[in-house]
Amino acid sequence: MKIRYLSLIVLLVMSVFAPMQAQTYDNLWKELEVLERKDLPKSVISEAMKIYDKAKAEQNVPQMMKAYLTAMQYRSLLTPDSLKVDMNGLEQWASQTGSMEDKAILYSILGEMTMPADVKKGLGYLQASLKDKDRLLLIPVEKLRPMVRVGEASKRYFRDNLYNLLARRAIQIMQQYRWQAAAKANQTNSLPADMTDMDQFVTYQFVPVSDCDLTAAVMQTYQSLLKAYDTETEREGWLLTGIDALNYLYRNFSGNFSNDVCQQELRKWIHTYPAVKTVPEAYLALAQFLQYQNNQVERLRIVREGIAGYPRYEGINQLKNIEKEILNASLSLEIATAYPGEQQSVKVNYKNLTGITLQLYKVNLPVTSAVLQNRTTHFESKYARLQREEHFSLKPTTDYLNVDTTLTIQAPQAGIYFLKAVPDGKKGVSDGTLMNVTALKTIYRPLPDGTLELVVVDAVSGQPVSEAEVTIYTEKGGGYSPQQTYQADKQGTLKLDFLNSNKYWYNAHTAADNAMPILNLWKNDYYYKESKRKEVLQLFTDRSIYRPGQTVYVSGLAYEMEKDSTRVLADKKYTVSLYDANNNETGKVEVRTNGFGSFSGQFVLPSPCLTGYFSLRVADTSVSFKVEEYKRPTFDVTFEPVKVEYQVGDSIEVVGMAKTFAGAPVQNARVHYNISSFLCLGLAVYGQRFSPLGGRGNDRCGR
Repeated sequence: MKIRYLSLIVLLVMSVFAPMQAQTYDNLWKELEVLERKDLPKSVISEAMKIYDKAKAEQNVPQMMKAYLTAMQYRSLLTPDSLKVDMNGLEQWASQTGSMEDKAILYSILGEMTMPADVKKGLGYLQASLKDKDRLLLIPVEKLRPMVRVGEASKRYFRDNLYNLLARRAIQIMQQYRWQAAAKANQTNSLPADMTDMDQFVTYQFVPVSDCDLTAAVMQTYQSLLKAYDTETEREGWLLTGIDALNYLYRNFSGNFSNDVCQQELRKWIHTYPAVKTVPEAYLALAQFLQYQNNQVERLRIVREGIAGYPRYEGINQLKNIEKEILNASLSLEIATAYPGEQQSVKVNYKNLTGITLQLYKVNLPVTSAVLQNRTTHFESKYARLQREEHFSLKPTTDYLNVDTTLTIQAPQAGIYFLKAVPDGKKGVSDGTLMNVTALKTIYRPLPDGTLELVVVDAVSGQPVSEAEVTIYTEKGGGYSPQQTYQADKQGTLKLDFLNSNKYWYNAHTAADNAMPILNLWKNDYYYKESKRKEVLQLFTDRSIYRPGQTVYVSGLAYEMEKDSTRVLADKKYTVSLYDANNNETGKVEVRTNGFGSFSGQFVLPSPCLTGYFSLRVADTSVSFKVEEYKRPTFDVTFEPVKVEYQVGDSIEVVGMAKTFAGAPVQNARVHYNISSFLCLGLAVYGQRFSPLGGRGNDRCGR
């Protein structure tokens, strides 16, 4: 039976009302913890049941709950079948208790524990936990102290009542299991065509299409919460709930609640309730919907309006951070392996810049060095020497959007270089990338005797490089350690015969050229059909993910195989087609192979467009890539290591630090987090995830 546990602390957060624990209970639990540390599960169960019996005699319901669940947890570890019996015990407890609030909490716990195995039954428990809405609305969660720390937002905007807590918890659980429910029975998958605002949503009578229609149940719960807070004195909570519901409808019913409809609703709330303290949250939500559309100009106007109108709002730094994000400059470089002395394209992605200086540094490290793979700040000042620099003007980005452009530089002589871009008048946004300049390239194929034949050629002419060497490496300490070196003949050809594994690392080099990057070498099985000629096409894109409107650069290689011979297909015409996420053809380009059998082309992705997986196809060959409205992260989060061991029931403190990539702390931001727990039953591990409502804030230092 696949039952998932909340951790004991989380269960106690949902526990029943009672006075603080007496000192005698503290001592009993300390004795039980000693048994836990000694790994004596049977003794732990026995001690837990003693506490349970004592608490039952004294009618101390929280202690009863904690003891029962502790015993239940350890019994399941020893005898998995006991879990069903203990679940029945919880159900009987819930049905027999005369306390309405105890019953609601027990049913909420049972709902989450039952949902993985039986969606219908789990839904029934969750609905039963919310049955006495009017009475639950009058019960403050504050009475749960000291077992739970009540959030300031809950007290300030939601009256800190038990119904709000259980209803939002039910919504989280039901959304978590929506796919399991959809696999078992029909779910509500459409709304009336004319439903396009929240007033219509709140008054609509949802009729479940099955007995485990979680989608309808979620919307009914949102309706109930909105009605509960629809008063002038509780408009703050109503507005926050409305924003949550609007986001849910956008994610699941965008045909009715499109991006534009959601923006219209948020603008209406901002205009109608200017004095409501939580209106800045509507500005934040509106800024997010504008982000989905990549409309940074209007997004900037909205956040500035929110900052000016509500400068003392406790979460105003979130709007200020969005303003900084829009106005901040960004810069990144991409460059392929370059050929000595030739013109080399440099792809630049930038925002809010008017010019950059490209600085070329000669790196004084071998290609095997671990430092190359794990570059640190000021890498170029420690391991390289400036060779030259050149300034380039960039077209201003008045819409605050990242754009791609291509610059051209002349590649230096063979070697390893570091190319750094320094923006005009901007600090903290420089970017750099390694630049391998080499004339060498390799081609290899499997042979019938299990060896690999490898040919070292000139990367431009395709002519063999006589007497080149190829070295095989293994990974070591972040770098590479040479294992064996092979000498090529006058035709640049050699055989690798010691390959006992399918994957190796290698590069080719000569006395004058030792800058070829170390690459993967895969040992493929030799295979051919007798007297069967086969045309082979390979497609490549310059990256695996793009944004709408960006340019996709595609290249390909065409050759023909017959038995163990291969020849390139020169001067052959192909049609490359672009297909969108709905498998509709959105473009095509005619290409022709050169004398080496290769070809190239490019497509500009439509903007806006439906995001998802796109593909490029030539004959029966294809390559896919992802199109997303992604943005580069502007900050990083790190955690201090946990250096102590914890026991069940302990309070755990985790310290993290949020900093921008420039090193400045992210101040007073809202922190959302998940708590995950896992229970091992026999050979199976059942995991569970619980997301606390809302989140906590960090301090001025980013902690």
